Amino acid sequence: MRIDTSGTHSYHKSIMAKRKPKSVGMVETLRNAIRESGVSANKLAEATGVPGPTITRFLNGADLRISRAAKLCVALGLELVKKS
Repeated sequence: MRIDTSGTHSYHKSIMAKRKPKSVGMVETLRNAIRESGVSANKLAEATGVPGPTITRFLNGADLRISRAAKLCVALGLELVKKS
């Protein structure tokens, strides 16, 4: 699976008020992949080196550094792709 990293926050507020993005962004795609994997935050932490509490906070809506997101993607078999 590829995750598009472009446009995650590219909509202007006035546009967002009028319409929703066409596709799920990178953040929600990663959150969904973690949830659907069935792997606990602690097991994912062991596999990636990303602290378990950081993963739990991310799943509950907190931000995540791109370097940590990349580690999670690798562990889940996902690919980060920047569209130009």
